[in-house]
Amino acid sequence: MNSYASLVSLKFNNGKTGSACVGSDSAPRPPGLPAGDIRWGFLKFDRDEGRFVIDQKDVDLHIAELRRQLKAYNKYMAFFHRNIGGRPAFCFGENHTTDVIQTLARIQCELFPGIEGGAVGHLRSV
Repeated sequence: MNSYASLVSLKFNNGKTGSACVGSDSAPRPPGLPAGDIRWGFLKFDRDEGRFVIDQKDVDLHIAELRRQLKAYNKYMAFFHRNIGGRPAFCFGENHTTDVIQTLARIQCELFPGIEGGAVGHLRSV
């Protein structure tokens, strides 16, 4: 790996780089490996199982953050809805109803550029 890295001008982060043989309980930890858990995103290496598992506690933290952000998003959307006249009423005329729909659609397009249908369109595509 070091030979290849020098050929392509890459540099390893020695604090996060290492290797080990998996599956041998009796093998001591090789010297020079970083201490602590072996992680990659939400994946954490489980030494007992000899495989990467999803760290559910870490996922829980991000769920809480996402919930907070979605709550803020929902508050903003309610704010927009309330301030453009709320639920379209016939007394404002058909043009107002069209304006409300187009404005809410524009907000979604601005928030999710390049994604047809905004957040719902993105979820549909996934």
